[in-house]
Amino acid sequence: MADRATIARPYAVAAFRFASESSGIDAWDQALARAAAAVDSDQVDGLIGDPRLDRERLAGLVSQVGGPAQGFDNFIAMLTERGRLRLLDEIGAQFRQLRQAAENRAEVRVTTASELSDDERQRLIDAIGRRSQRQANISTDVDPSLIGGAVIRIGDQVIDGSVRGRLSQLAARLQ
Repeated sequence: MADRATIARPYAVAAFRFASESSGIDAWDQALARAAAAVDSDQVDGLIGDPRLDRERLAGLVSQVGGPAQGFDNFIAMLTERGRLRLLDEIGAQFRQLRQAAENRAEVRVTTASELSDDERQRLIDAIGRRSQRQANISTDVDPSLIGGAVIRIGDQVIDGSVRGRLSQLAARLQ
């Protein structure tokens, strides 16, 4: 069976194209996030498989939670008809990735052994921006087990410059 990301991709691309053409990227992004949160709730999740609730009513409930985005109700109706409502979280995540690429932005997660100073943070933003050719939006975490250095995640790319990572690589080569 294909994984969730593969199944969700064409829906995310279609949603992004429609939202871009109708100048509704913000509204669609918010609607997808709200609808995904609703579908992930126990109450709505229980309704998805309930044969007593017809598909039109279920689609109406989910699209109403999503909010007023042009064409969103038709999108939710299609997902409901095809049994793909539970993919809304993945569709939303891929939609946001497409949006970031179109806006030339990159979400970057940096994990360091100790807290970054403002100067270090700014140098990191500049370096990542030069390397990725995109505006970097950085969020940071601290993990003392890294010993030193940093682990940088830009989308699905991981750059492990931590002491722990280098020690693991060295141990693997020695074995």
